[in-house]
Amino acid sequence: MDNADVSIFEGGSWIIVLNRRTHQVQPSQEKGRVSNNLSIIAASTDAGGGIAARKGFRIQDHVAARLALEMLHDSTILQLECETGDDVVLRRIEAGQTIIEYVQVKTTEIDAKWSIKELTARVDNKQGSSVCEKSLLCDKHGEIAWFRFVTTRAVSAKLQPFRRPRVKRAGYSALAGLVTSFSKKFKTVKSASGRTLADWASNMLWEVEGEEDALRSRNINALLKLSSSQGVNPSYEAMEEVYRQLADKVRAMGDKPSVDANEKVWTRRDCLEWFASQVDTIRTAASATVKVYQISNVPQFFSEICSMDEVGIQRALYAYDVEFDGDLWRKDELIDHLLDWLPEIALPPQTLANFNHLAARRLAALCRTLVRHGDLATGC
Repeated sequence: MDNADVSIFEGGSWIIVLNRRTHQVQPSQEKGRVSNNLSIIAASTDAGGGIAARKGFRIQDHVAARLALEMLHDSTILQLECETGDDVVLRRIEAGQTIIEYVQVKTTEIDAKWSIKELTARVDNKQGSSVCEKSLLCDKHGEIAWFRFVTTRAVSAKLQPFRRPRVKRAGYSALAGLVTSFSKKFKTVKSASGRTLADWASNMLWEVEGEEDALRSRNINALLKLSSSQGVNPSYEAMEEVYRQLADKVRAMGDKPSVDANEKVWTRRDCLEWFASQVDTIRTAASATVKVYQISNVPQFFSEICSMDEVGIQRALYAYDVEFDGDLWRKDELIDHLLDWLPEIALPPQTLANFNHLAARRLAALCRTLVRHGDLATGC
């Protein structure tokens, strides 16, 4: 393998790794990139209580698997760690700055929404014992710190600003008010990097997940979508097996003691190679059966105008628009786009098995000509 070339998925296309070295700047050479310093990782890991407490507790593994999938398509994430500085840690680089994101997964069974009171409640009035303080105190390494909670319980109205995506927070007054509320709590408490609860609140992202089965299904669907983007369309059952391997991987990372620190880290590069090998395996298996033509890297035609997820009631709404070109609605472009996909919809698998994408496009072009001459009903 040392002399072999490896293909991996990077930023929507395939790149070639020569002898496991790319022609891009190596991680240790990138300006501002977090180095994979295993001594720091080991030092931040509790080898006993945290590892023992998580055995048998597996929704955290599904969350870690989801974050691994996030890492596959987000090039700003450099690596994922399980049970190091927090339940899950993401190391990032954004705008040339290094960021450590501390992720905590909480599955408490209380029949109430998360509230500021619950976040700030101390155990026996002991400093550092509240939920928000424990999260803040994970910040020990000096880099920019982000925080994320993933919970199975919903949040109160006052905490809702934490759920707003970070990219949509500019000028968001509700979040500013929430930050002010936390700035008044425990003013003497600071992380080892000198940050306060105001900093914690400014950089907190809160996600609410449904039941374990729903999270697992969503992750499998995300894997199916990633595979489809590479022109591979496996069965749901085949992707369940791939996901089982992914969940086993992050579970094993979390269960490893701190002395095996290198086993608790998954770099994006290694994750990409793992996914590429899965795609190759699926493609090889598919080649033994029906060879329906496959399309990869399909450009987006429609523009998303609305996206609404209501996890609490397991409902989602997405709306798309064709948009205008100048002052004209893009009806001709829409017709061309739909006709490009007509063979995929109209032809049986037996026919598609003997088609390639170019032949299908030629058929679509014929249909397009007939449409414009008004002869589609008789000619195609």
